[in-house]
Amino acid sequence: MKQTLRKWRRDRNLSQESLAKQAGISPRTIATWEKDNNHFRKASVGRVEAVSKVLNINLDDFILDSTSKILKYE
Repeated sequence: MKQTLRKWRRDRNLSQESLAKQAGISPRTIATWEKDNNHFRKASVGRVEAVSKVLNINLDDFILDSTSKILKYE
């Protein structure tokens, strides 16, 4: 996930702070996801969905490309 999210974010010229603000989550969450896949695997679907919408990436593609683990629901 960390490389994928970072690449998608940078391809859209977004900082971690800008992406986080647009998705309604903390910049620390974005930084943590980019740093450690284990935290992303535990992420709520709502947060992942918000980020995928800002990045304009299909949620299924975002999740499947990011991790094979099941995400917990909010």
